[in-house]
Amino acid sequence: LCVDGRCRPAQDVAPQFPTLTAPLSRRSGDRVRVTVTVRRGGRTLARAARTFAVRTDRPNGPGCPPVCRFVNAQFDVPSRSLQEI
Repeated sequence: LCVDGRCRPAQDVAPQFPTLTAPLSRRSGDRVRVTVTVRRGGRTLARAARTFAVRTDRPNGPGCPPVCRFVNAQFDVPSRSLQEI
């Protein structure tokens, strides 16, 4: 997973629902380039890139920390499509 050219490897969170995370330092409404690459044995099986708007959430209510900045996307390997969710 790469966000604005900064890459990090996948971390297994739940095998049935693989989730990848990367830190975002942008503000809400800013745009970031997300690239997902699927590799096995050093071989690239699928890759997609797309630009998304950063969203913001305040899980503890308005004016309360933390401010969470995020992009939610789903990568479909067979179609090689990266879609915002």
